[in-house]
Amino acid sequence: MPAPLRAAPAARLGRPAGRYAGGMSSVGKWERRKDTAQIAIESGVTHVGHIMGIVVGAVRDVTTELGDFATDMFEMRDASRRAAAEDRNGDVSG
Repeated sequence: MPAPLRAAPAARLGRPAGRYAGGMSSVGKWERRKDTAQIAIESGVTHVGHIMGIVVGAVRDVTTELGDFATDMFEMRDASRRAAAEDRNGDVSG
């Protein structure tokens, strides 16, 4: 299981903070920047993914509602046609 997204870059990469895996040297400026950029991009992509999930769900729900509305309209049209046919045939029971 990957480390939590909000963990420090060195901890996420499985090494002690501020040190290379086998030595006492501190992490260089470029590696810190790379780690920071990596986490920022991962975070951004994660949030965009969540937002897209919300949008896709909303589009699905709207499509379902429009389909249900169209079905209601077709049913009302058919009921109206049946009622008109019954009136023409004199089959009024009400």
